Amino acid sequence: LLYDLDFQRAIEFIVNYGRDNDTSAAFVGSILGAYYGADALPPKQRALVVRVNREVLNMDLEELAQKLAEHVLAQRE
Repeated sequence: LLYDLDFQRAIEFIVNYGRDNDTSAAFVGSILGAYYGADALPPKQRALVVRVNREVLNMDLEELAQKLAEHVLAQRE
């Protein structure tokens, strides 16, 4: 709320704040991503996260998100 839910400013603040900033940035990013939806997040940053996770961790975040959404929808039925 400090930056009126502005993703870029909130992430920059929390990353530069220090302490356990990687975990804090992950929480802030997750909350704002859930609030706004992935398409509302900065495209360059979103693409970078997806690419790095695919290349470095062999993890496809878009595929995982699709599976999660399908699972949640199936639980509603």
